[in-house]
Amino acid sequence: MGIKARFITYLFKVLLWTGVACGLSLLGMFSLINMGLIRGADYYDKQIPLIRNAILEYKGEILNVGFEQEMKNAVEGDALAYEVRDEQGERIYAHDLYRQLPIMEWDTKRLLSEQKQVIGILRPKVIRYFPIVEAGRLKGSMVVAYTMSNSAEGKALNWIAQNMNLILVVAPFVYLVFFTLIYASKFLRTIEGPLQELSKGIKAIEEHNLDVSLNSDSNDELGELTRSFETMRLALKEALEVSWKQEEERKNLISSLSHDLRTPVTIIKGYTEMLMDTVQDEIVIKKIEAIDHNIDRLMKLVEDIHEINHLHQLEYKMRPEVIDFQEELSKMVKDYKLLLGEKKLDLEWNLKLNKVSYTLDRHAFREMMDNLISNSIRFTPVGGSISTAIVEGDKGVDVIVEDSGCGFTEETLLHGLSLFYQEDTSRNNKEHAGIGLYAVQMIAKKMGAEVKLYNTAYGGAGVKITNLQIK
Repeated sequence: MGIKARFITYLFKVLLWTGVACGLSLLGMFSLINMGLIRGADYYDKQIPLIRNAILEYKGEILNVGFEQEMKNAVEGDALAYEVRDEQGERIYAHDLYRQLPIMEWDTKRLLSEQKQVIGILRPKVIRYFPIVEAGRLKGSMVVAYTMSNSAEGKALNWIAQNMNLILVVAPFVYLVFFTLIYASKFLRTIEGPLQELSKGIKAIEEHNLDVSLNSDSNDELGELTRSFETMRLALKEALEVSWKQEEERKNLISSLSHDLRTPVTIIKGYTEMLMDTVQDEIVIKKIEAIDHNIDRLMKLVEDIHEINHLHQLEYKMRPEVIDFQEELSKMVKDYKLLLGEKKLDLEWNLKLNKVSYTLDRHAFREMMDNLISNSIRFTPVGGSISTAIVEGDKGVDVIVEDSGCGFTEETLLHGLSLFYQEDTSRNNKEHAGIGLYAVQMIAKKMGAEVKLYNTAYGGAGVKITNLQIK
């Protein structure tokens, strides 16, 4: 059964059982009335003739205190109160439940006409005045008070009787809520399983786990959706496994090529150095130097490719250790200053750290900084400057490297972090194959950070690494 059909079925059952419960409630109320356990609202009105006949029969005897017990026996029901008064209007005796009511003033003429007073609307109180006349002379009166509502013996049953109308009005809504909760719970249980399976599958895919299978025995739309999701997972897993296999083969090929290229490149490098030592012709020497220079570029490119391939390996993980971070940075500054001498560059180094020791991968961080600084050195003109700031924030450590070069082009700001991207305008050193910044981004991601390229207010290039997760 589909979800829509199941929902309509449950809705029908809710309405059906609500109607049945209301019918049984009505039947129960009528049964209590027919059995005499609940008295109707006109119950005490029907006793008025009995009281009137008793007054006509006993007349003046009713005014005697000793007649009180006879009066109690004559009046049925515990919710009818009465009071007997003499001709001056003074009380002689009264029913235990009698309460002082706003009754009419004592008036002989009005009493002789047997007055009736009604107070209230929803549950009106009725006060009736019966004159006690003997030998044509008013001797006293009897005041009877009762409420025109259902009543019964016993507190619990009497409460039900008095609130019968309210119960009959409220009961359908109570039954409707009750059965709605029951069938809503059943309905939710039928869709809870498939929804949990779908949630499990989505979470697994978010975590790049395609080995979690989904099972659903439901024959509704959610069950069909779960099975379709499982089919999609299997197809996606198969496609990704092929892709991963191809990627792994590509990485292995690149690794093999970079490894195999080292030997012939090293041999060529050796021969060029030997030729430079033996050849005397200046023209030939310049050509050999050009060859040697490009061999150096090729060797650097091979090393970069090997490093990038290493960073791409799935098994590559950070190996954090506790180090004296500030001491490590001091060593790095000394090494970098040796590289600045040829171009007479100034290196500014600003640290804002909250402690001395931190936990991080020493080699990965050093490689990232080496790429940043070497990239700035490569593109900063002679006599320029490079500034580096390492600042600890609330969410991690930020690294900012800026130089006084000519800055990045718009294209570089968009694509500078891509593999093998090479800027060919303002930062036009052809010796750079675009691997350095890509390696920076790879390492930063593995350390939970983000990399942003920008141009400074003075026109130089800037690289900001945000929220490195080192502790």
